[in-house]
Amino acid sequence: MSHPERYEKSQKIPGTSSRFLIGVSQTGWIGSDHILCITSEARFIENYKRVYFRDIQYLLVRDTVTYRVTRIILGSLTVLFFMFGWFSSTPGFNYVGYFVAALFAVVFLVDLVRGPTCRTYLKTAVQTEELMFLGRRARAKKFIETITPLLEKAQSGPAPESQSSGRSE
Repeated sequence: MSHPERYEKSQKIPGTSSRFLIGVSQTGWIGSDHILCITSEARFIENYKRVYFRDIQYLLVRDTVTYRVTRIILGSLTVLFFMFGWFSSTPGFNYVGYFVAALFAVVFLVDLVRGPTCRTYLKTAVQTEELMFLGRRARAKKFIETITPLLEKAQSGPAPESQSSGRSE
């Protein structure tokens, strides 16, 4: 028997993770009763994992050091190239130094605005799945705020009936 409410249009979860060095990207979708994770490897292989709300035990968000390290590296490179441009005695090289410093400064500011990085994991009784598309803390927080009511609705079963001890008073 068909259940039309199960086939409602899914909603894309904001964000797409792309780990370009290893050729993996992931997107997420929220359905009426599940989360669908689509992982693409090297653009040729796609893996689909559907996790029903009733099976989710918890979501874990863990901060990473990537954000701090990236800020330190980009900030250092910005200062280094700015100093290269400032102290360069050759007329053309000072503009090159300023230009490269400006590029690093823009990347630094974009990373700063995007906010701290994190890793988000979804745990069921059978597996732990990393949700790569939730790589920033603000995005993970928004996702958890969105999904919490859906999880509570799916996991709230009928209220347990009170058992009487068989004595009448």
